[in-house]
Order: sequence, then structure tokens, then C-alpha cells
Amino acid sequence: MNISYLYAPFLFIFLGTSLGFIFGRKSKITSQPFSKAHNFIFMPFLVFTGIFAREISMQFFWAFLAFFLLQICLILIVLIWSKIFPLSKKENAIFRLNATVGNIVNFGLPLCIGIFGEESVAIISMFILATQLVLQTAGIFFISNGTKTPKESFFTIFKMPIFWAILLALFLQILHVKIPPLLYDTLKNFGKVAITLSVFIFGISLSHLKFSSFPVRLFFQSVLLRMFIAPFIALGIIKILPLEKIVANVFFVEATVPLGIYIVILSDVFDCDASHAASIVLASTILSIVSIPAWVILVL
Repeated sequence: MNISYLYAPFLFIFLGTSLGFIFGRKSKITSQPFSKAHNFIFMPFLVFTGIFAREISMQFFWAFLAFFLLQICLILIVLIWSKIFPLSKKENAIFRLNATVGNIVNFGLPLCIGIFGEESVAIISMFILATQLVLQTAGIFFISNGTKTPKESFFTIFKMPIFWAILLALFLQILHVKIPPLLYDTLKNFGKVAITLSVFIFGISLSHLKFSSFPVRLFFQSVLLRMFIAPFIALGIIKILPLEKIVANVFFVEATVPLGIYIVILSDVFDCDASHAASIVLASTILSIVSIPAWVILVL
């Protein structure tokens, strides 16, 4: 394994974030319009084409189940944790959202390709599916509950295009429906915009940060949950499920990734302290420069 490959995702995130930061500083524009475009237009295309393109096998089922179990375990932990050590209503919403999504696409995908090669892409698609199912249900409920009532938060789930994109892709897969290559490639090109746009949005959010109000408790709780507790849970799941070695390795690496940029986007969409979300994502990404190589060297 070439350890230098571990740092390729940092370059992508650094360049995209820097461009967004400069743009945000110069234009004084907020990231919310871009976040809404990402969430309601481009991300549904990415999810739909990613799921539709993958032929689901038994190992993919185990991969899906492994990541789904990881998400459920983290949610149970965070619900208990936030009751015992409560933060403000909005910070609690962000903390709970952290249990439903890590940076498995913008960070984890190039990271795993660098370590394991193109074979990891099909496996990660199952992790993305599991993440989206949890994120677009429990995650949307948690983050919208930062500014809405529980009833309003529940019905918000069904207003998200990504939820319907997942169902449509699965439905077409079951029926073995074929999409003409020209149409599929067009949809896929729209989806690719979501990956680059997400780090650009991250940079714009950072350009409006007030570092004097850095959420220290939210940061430490979120990092401990996502970057230290999650890998230990992943190791336990690997012992239980019949995962092939490549699936287990990719699963473990994806369990070590920092907080997801999508947390910033959803916090922005639902007006839930996006600057706080951006600051903890940035800090966790910097911390991962040390933590991820350490996990990989110790475990793999």
C-alpha cells in the first residue's frame, strides 16, 4: 500500500474549498442558494444513477447491511448521548445528524480508490445507498427538528427529491428496466456536479465563519463519535457479518472518514447554524490527516 495515496482526497477538498472560500469572500454571497441546488437538483441525479448502475449481488447486500448497522448503532448512541449531555437545540440537531453521515463520497470514495483501486467503487455504492436511506429519513428528521416541530420534521422527509430518487432507482432495478445510454450519460453528468459543488459550498460556508464562536463541545462530541467510536463499531460488525476481505477493508476505511460536508449543506438548507457545522467539518478534516493513516496502518 502506498500511504501517499491517502492524501489525494485532501488535495481535492482543499482546492474545491479554497475556490468556494475565495468566491464567498469576494462576492459576499451566502451558500444557501447553492446548497438548495445541490440538495434538490444535482444530488438526486447522483444517487439515482449510482444505484441504477449497480447490479446487486449477495456481497453487496452484506455491504449494505454492514453500513446500515453502523448508522443505526451511531444513531442509538447519539440519541442517548444528547439526552445525557444536551447542547442547544440547533447544535443537538447537528450532533444527531453527524450520526447519519460521514464524508464517504467526497473524501471516502477517492481515498478507497487510491488504496484499493477501482474495485472499491461498486462496494461504496452500497454504502452510499445505506447512508442515503438513513440520512434522508432519520438525518432529515434530526436536522429539520432544529427549527421545526417533530411532526413537521417527519413530513419533510417526503419532500426531499433524493428520497424519491432512491425509490425510483430501486423500483427500476427490480423491474430490470433499461435506460437508453444517451439519457443515462446525461443524467450521470448532472449527478457528477454534486461532488464538486459540495466542496465549493463548504468553502463558501467557511468564508462566513466567526471563529470566535467555535462550538467546542459540539466538535469534540462529533469527532469522538464519528472518527473514533465508529471505527470500533465497524470492527465489531466485520467480525459478525460474512464480508469478503475487500468489502471489509473498504467498509472499515469508510468508517474512519471525517464529518460529512453534507452536514453543512443540510444545516444551510434548514437554517440550522451552518457556520457551526462548517467549522466542525473543517476541524475534523484537518484532524483526519493524522487519524486516518493511523487507523489504516494499525488495522489493515
